[in-house]
Amino acid sequence: MTDSKKLVLLDVGGVIRDTSISFDKGFKKGFESEGIEYKFNYRDIWNLMGLNGYNHVNQATAALYCLAIDGREDELHNILRMSNASDLLNKLLIEKGINENSKEVKTIYKISLDYFHSNESKGDVRIFDNINNSLKNFKNKDFTIGIFSNSSRRTLDRDLVNIDKSYLSIIMGSEDVERAKPYGDGIIKAMNILNIPPTNTYYVGDSVTDIMAARDAKCKSVAVLSGMGLRLHLEKEKPDYIFNDLYEASIKLN
Repeated sequence: MTDSKKLVLLDVGGVIRDTSISFDKGFKKGFESEGIEYKFNYRDIWNLMGLNGYNHVNQATAALYCLAIDGREDELHNILRMSNASDLLNKLLIEKGINENSKEVKTIYKISLDYFHSNESKGDVRIFDNINNSLKNFKNKDFTIGIFSNSSRRTLDRDLVNIDKSYLSIIMGSEDVERAKPYGDGIIKAMNILNIPPTNTYYVGDSVTDIMAARDAKCKSVAVLSGMGLRLHLEKEKPDYIFNDLYEASIKLN
């Protein structure tokens, strides 16, 4: 591998785009299809998916279902602000005997995900400010730039239409790896294709899962506070860097 080259590899959700409203509307449709009143706050849903074990929609659905059937939706906000939030939610799932394969959870999950992938949900997605300027900053510092996300290529193509792709050397989605994050497979694959070593690679993400994936790939982890992950959970994972957003990262990383 070429030691002189540098790679910054970007997650998409929470780094480039805000899909919190899209997820919220999808969950609402799913819960209402089961005759369950939906009372969750969209930001709490977003922050739930920043936790270890709840970054995937099916896992998040199981936790939300457990809280909803007991009328405990208001508790989610406070649970998320505890350092052991993942453990508390895991315990709840075990106590209720509910998991991602439970019938109701699978139904809600499918409806939620169908909405997220739909053209209808495109209008709910917001691209953060200064993304193209951030890419330009990285390019001016001689970084090779790429994208790796757990999202499907279909949603990446749908949502990144206004991103200047001339800055990007690689775009990879869920179809490009056998194992999704928190495994580092996608990061490793990108490094191998671009011939850049882990020591010269930064992975930028917004969740605990992203930090774990960077660690698994043995590259540098960069957490941003613009997305799903709350600071206390991100700091607990000890990323190499924490910035407010991608633009700050593009200014301070070298």
